[in-house]
Amino acid sequence: MTKTKLNTLQCEILVGILLGDASLQTESNGKTYRLRISQSEEHKDYLFHLYDIFKNLTTSPPIRYEFGDPRKPGKRYFRWSFSTTQQACFRFYGQQFYDGNRKKVPRLIHKWLQPRSIAYWYMDDGAQK
Repeated sequence: MTKTKLNTLQCEILVGILLGDASLQTESNGKTYRLRISQSEEHKDYLFHLYDIFKNLTTSPPIRYEFGDPRKPGKRYFRWSFSTTQQACFRFYGQQFYDGNRKKVPRLIHKWLQPRSIAYWYMDDGAQK
């Protein structure tokens, strides 16, 4: 695996979207993680914007998938998502934002929170139509 580093833009945005809906997933006992981002059809443009920022860490473009809600038979929903490949550069963030499989706000979040992070946190999780 090629050793990849996150650039400053990616680091600042990652902090914000991890406070929002993005997630880090590990398959190798915390040595490497992959970033997973999923958004509704109405936020497709935002998802593609995030893909452009992290595409150097991916091997495939975002995909659209359809799903149903058993509480609303016959109603179909669409989401877009993409994942990066497993990367060691996400390890620090995985260790800070997760306690096992449970997401948490890091104790030292104030050290990493930048204006850009706050903006992406809001766009990722706080903006409603």
